[in-house]
Parts: sequence; C-alpha cells; structure tokens
Amino acid sequence: MNDRFELTDELVMGSKLRNRGQPGDRSSHPGDFLARLWALFGQPPRQIDGGFEYTVRDRSTGLAFHAYSGASGPAYGASWDLLEELAPVLDAFDALLDRTAPAEVELELCGDDEHRPGDRWLVGVRRGEPFEREVRARARKSPGSATNADECEAIAKTLGGPYGISAGFQRALDELVDVPSEVHFGGRTYRNCIGLAVQSETGPVLLFDEGPGIEELGIDEALGGALSAKARLWLDAYARWHDAQGLSRRALRRR
Repeated sequence: MNDRFELTDELVMGSKLRNRGQPGDRSSHPGDFLARLWALFGQPPRQIDGGFEYTVRDRSTGLAFHAYSGASGPAYGASWDLLEELAPVLDAFDALLDRTAPAEVELELCGDDEHRPGDRWLVGVRRGEPFEREVRARARKSPGSATNADECEAIAKTLGGPYGISAGFQRALDELVDVPSEVHFGGRTYRNCIGLAVQSETGPVLLFDEGPGIEELGIDEALGGALSAKARLWLDAYARWHDAQGLSRRALRRR
C-alpha cells in the first residue's frame, strides 16, 4: 500500500543521484522499473530521449525527485545539495517498488542522437517477466517523397512516433527548410538562427538568438519566396492538421 509517495508537477532541477539496483539485477531492468512505477502511478507522464520519467513527491518530508530510465538505466535524480536528505527517502521508495507487483505493460521508446540514434524498442513486463526488444524498422518514406497533405501527415506520424505528430512535422521541416545566413524581416536583419521548432501556440518557427532572450519568426513570414515547393507543401499540411485539431489558424502567425 502506498500512502507516502505521490506524483507531482513540481519543477525538480538537478542530475542523477544514483541508479536503482545493481547491473544484472532484475531491479535494474528498465521494463521492471516501468512496470512497478506504472502499477503505482499509471502511464509515465513524460517520455524522454531513450526512456521515461516520473516526478515523485514524498509526503512525509516534502522532498521531490525524478524516477526515470534513460541511457544509463533506471535511476533517481534531483539536486546534489539534497543527496543526504534524499538518501533515506530513495531507500524507502526502492522498498516500496520491491513490494509492488509489476503491471503487465509495454512502452515504445526512441533513441536520441547520442544514445541508440534512430532505434525504437519496447520495454515492459509480459507474463511476469521484464523484457526489452527492438522494434523492427519499417521502410519509411522520406519527407521529400510526399506529394499531398495526406501523405505529409502519414509520414509525420511515423517520424514522430511516441513523441507525436508535431515532432514528426518538425523533423520533416528540419530536413526541408534551408535557413540562409541572413534573414531580413520587419526592418531588421537576423543572423544567428539556432534552430527550428513546431509549437502549438505559434506553429513552425525559426528561433534566433540575437541578444537577450530567444526570438521567434514564423517560417512562412521570415523566408517567404525562398521556401521550396516541398517545404511549402509541408507548411500547408501542418496548417491543415493544426486547424483540424480545433486550433485557430491565427496561432500560426507571428505575434
């Protein structure tokens, strides 16, 4: 029975304090860790590159920490300044997990640029045993192969995987949008583009670091006629998908 620990939306800063279990132990298996956390708190609130994360609060002390699994396996994280105070809390949480029967679950994970890039795999517990196995890669169409909005959406869903279709649109636009060394907009010249993002509030934008704070420019407005026909197709496909979610097209405009 768990009457001590709860999920929280509290912002917890820091880094890894320690791993759960010892290498080779069942308790150090990502699938076992996931299944016991799922039994206590349900599906992971967040997926991170190569894993998942729960933020947990200890009611008895008010301390919060991350219970997560990533490149180094199941672990706990928080500020190092709290290491001494959190040590007995994490011991108690480990004991709770050990007493908790694992749920029969599975979760698809994606690698990042450093940890298993391009890989997709499943972790969880099946018939009482933890497992981790590769997902057979499907032949994927490239963003450049799309000829209409429907094909863009289908490719975006595949590219985004468990991170969602917006992430797929972002990956496609990253590939198709060439950002010049200088962008002239609104009487200003922007030179330091640090990336592209697709956000529900503003749509596809270019991010610039031109001084205090990050500035956003809508891709369509900033690049205009410099966009290729294929990039234009993907922007239109995103706008159509965005509208279908019941969101205002005005949100796609730079404010």
